[in-house]
Amino acid sequence: MKNSQLRDYLLSLILAGVPSLAACDAEPDLLPDASIDASSCDAGPHRIIKSAPDGGIVFGDAGTLDCATACPNSGGAAIACAPDPDGISIDCEYPPLCFGRRPQGLVEPRPPAETGIGGYLARAAHLEAASVIAFDQLAIALRAHGAPSTLIARATTAARDERRHATIMAGLARRYGASVPRIEVASPPLRTLHELALENVREGCVGEAFGALLALHQARAANAPEIRRAMAAIAEDEVAHAELALALAAWLEPQLTDDERAEVNAAREAAIFALEHAPGELSSADRQTLGLPASGPLRRLAGGLRDLPS
Repeated sequence: MKNSQLRDYLLSLILAGVPSLAACDAEPDLLPDASIDASSCDAGPHRIIKSAPDGGIVFGDAGTLDCATACPNSGGAAIACAPDPDGISIDCEYPPLCFGRRPQGLVEPRPPAETGIGGYLARAAHLEAASVIAFDQLAIALRAHGAPSTLIARATTAARDERRHATIMAGLARRYGASVPRIEVASPPLRTLHELALENVREGCVGEAFGALLALHQARAANAPEIRRAMAAIAEDEVAHAELALALAAWLEPQLTDDERAEVNAAREAAIFALEHAPGELSSADRQTLGLPASGPLRRLAGGLRDLPS
């Protein structure tokens, strides 16, 4: 698939009648089997608890996942996981929306002192910088597993892109009075092809594709001209990174067993589910400045990833 096809698809989601800014929209009817603990749609983080009688956790119609994969890295972290008489309950705490390919072993920073636009930009800059390490790790793993040289080269190029993005976002964060947290990454072991495929579908096929979607949206909708310019410079790279993730999936998944492919498909649905239920933590005015959708339109954008061209 050519990069322009993915970009055109993502733009079609934005332009298909999805408003860029909307009133607080919690849409509780979308969650018949989940509970949200928040006083308003902008009072995140939300905690989403799902349970299944067979001892797993179900996201939508995707199937069953265990505690280790319940909360995808691109969306949240499992803060509680315990058996109960009816199965297992998972409490997933979802942080504010910021996207980048998280490296294996990333130590999540403490919440920044800054809130609002500055805090959002500081988190975004942190994840852009962390993505440099993620793509370096990916290139090393691909070499070890004998991946095609074109995929390795594209991962290396993506790492260079992320260095540039981190510089851009850090500059914006400073402009809005925020400081960027230091990157801490624990040294990871070499991952298996199955582990790479799970990470790639969460962090790349879903996380990076949605990051590209948001960047394209912000490049058009942000009220602040400096943010529009920054996101326009970043968006095309993020589309290319999402396209790389799809190419990696096409190489990785045929090498997996049927059970492993089923787990990858469930992880994909779980990651989309997490995006559809991510919290809002910004005021309407801050969202307008940043060009971010409100929660209702954001869910509809996230849902469009289920039909991502491959």
